[in-house]
Amino acid sequence: MLKKFKSKDFIAGMIFTLILVSCINVVASGVVREKIEVLYNDIKLVVDGKPVAFGKDAAGKQIEPFIYNGTTYLPVRAVGEALGKRVDWDGESKTVYIGEKPGEITYMTEVIKPYYSSGTEFYRLNNPYKLSFGGKEFKTGYELGSRHFGGSLIFNLDAQFNEIEGTVGHRGNGPRSLYIYLDGELYESYKLDNDSMPEKITIPVKGVMQLKIESPSPGWSNDGRACLGDLIIK
Repeated sequence: MLKKFKSKDFIAGMIFTLILVSCINVVASGVVREKIEVLYNDIKLVVDGKPVAFGKDAAGKQIEPFIYNGTTYLPVRAVGEALGKRVDWDGESKTVYIGEKPGEITYMTEVIKPYYSSGTEFYRLNNPYKLSFGGKEFKTGYELGSRHFGGSLIFNLDAQFNEIEGTVGHRGNGPRSLYIYLDGELYESYKLDNDSMPEKITIPVKGVMQLKIESPSPGWSNDGRACLGDLIIK
């Protein structure tokens, strides 16, 4: 059954709802408030065969799509997240960002955690100790293996990303190997030793569900480690 609802004032502080586009007019003197009549009709959203849950607003009320002047309006956050995109609101510029912000650097250590890790040191932005190898220091990164132990990381990318860029290298004394797998298939391997210089790498991960990074045990006692510095995920 159709429900009609006279809305309360919609103001610029309302975040992540497309109604911002329609009912707020920015003029030289500031923001103009309007009262509008919208139509709720139990609208559902399905993305790639999966129903989208809209959740609740800051006041605890259920968020619903609605129709205004023949146009259907959807909650931006729910739609963005359903598409696997991060949604951000910049109050200063009154801008909704879906996905990557212009000029933004997204370090992998800060946005995605491995669902499995073994024998790996993590260097995040807030870590007072920085990862260094090949004469260079990195803000973030991973260090795999130690002594005669191997190291590995497995990430669920869920096909949400396009590319990973960073630097691969070696630290310590003794050879190491590093293997990168995309959805179970070997993508690239690296033979690392004391003389290895840091090397820029790019990993194409568009449509990839699982990323595995592995540095197996060398089979004897050594202090070599495989390193990945400042991995940026896009």
